[in-house]
Amino acid sequence: MKKIIFIGGILPEDRINDILNNSKTNLDFAAHNFQRKIIKGLDSMGYDYEVISLPFISSYPKHYKKIKIDFNRTNKIKFLSFCNLPYIKIISRYFSLKKYLKKLSENNEEKELVFLMYSLHFPFLKNAKLIKKIFSNSKITLIVPDLQEYMSDNQSIIYKTFKKIEIKLSNKCYYFIDSFVFLTKHMNERINYHNKPYVVVEGISEINNSNDINNTFKEKYFLYSGTLAERYGIKNLVDAFCMLKDYNIKLYIC
Repeated sequence: MKKIIFIGGILPEDRINDILNNSKTNLDFAAHNFQRKIIKGLDSMGYDYEVISLPFISSYPKHYKKIKIDFNRTNKIKFLSFCNLPYIKIISRYFSLKKYLKKLSENNEEKELVFLMYSLHFPFLKNAKLIKKIFSNSKITLIVPDLQEYMSDNQSIIYKTFKKIEIKLSNKCYYFIDSFVFLTKHMNERINYHNKPYVVVEGISEINNSNDINNTFKEKYFLYSGTLAERYGIKNLVDAFCMLKDYNIKLYIC
């Protein structure tokens, strides 16, 4: 059986309270839970896997109280350390992952590995070329939960300029991706320039028994599931819902 290497930004479960205490803004629990469910799925299916995580934590000092992020390994998850200063953290996270991948190749160079890469995070994408070079029998699947231009509410000129450069550089990395997992079909039009295989996965559930699903639920409703941030259109959704004349329709936000 092929070994799976999951690269993402999942948080250490035993340190979440500590992370919350040091955070000056909300954590991205939607991303954390999505990754957690993927990993739980790999585990329940009996796959041989390893998780490499550079936790998705906001930058010091404006949004987080610590300048260095360093967690211990937990079970099959290897948490990599990095400098948490704005912009510098991108470089730090890239080299931290690059260093670990080279170390990983010492024992796995000839193995058939499948890399599951979570999000369009540039330090991950930039290492795709290295993965193809040092793991000759590897395949990379990129999971795309969000597009880069919608990952922050920052409207500063510096950030916008940096983001444009990041997107341009990221576009060159997609050549090294073998397949994609999108949340909507429209993402394929924006990302998949080389017509690689892809699948659309609109959500993920931990339901173990399909009989638990209530097929008799007949009320009309709209469901929003994800990060409660205005950049994702949640305000537009609520405003539009309030304009409806049919009061039997409900809006669920989770």
